Amino acid sequence: MMAGMTASENVDDYIASYPERAQEVLREVRRRVSALVPEASEVISYGIPTLKLDGKNLVHYGAFTRHLSVYPVMQEDLGEVPAVEPYLSGRGTAKFPLDDVPYEVIEDVVRMLRRRREG
Repeated sequence: MMAGMTASENVDDYIASYPERAQEVLREVRRRVSALVPEASEVISYGIPTLKLDGKNLVHYGAFTRHLSVYPVMQEDLGEVPAVEPYLSGRGTAKFPLDDVPYEVIEDVVRMLRRRREG
């Protein structure tokens, strides 16, 4: 989370609490992931925007000082979404630079997570 950010009750408040560039990225990620899973509900979970599908968390995304993180993305996901490899950072995390977000990769991650859920 960026310095000075406080817990938000909803995704609109979360986005509004960030500087303009981060807001632009968050709005675009929100638009794209919501379009891929229109039946999902949008909540704040673990302090960041989360899409829930069938009552379970599907994907989380959050802004930080210089990057956007998407969760969960694991090493084993590289077989399905190889383009995410340069962005893997830590356990279950993909970090994308705020100044050059590969939205298509994020969409591929969400598609993969949905396929797994529908299993």
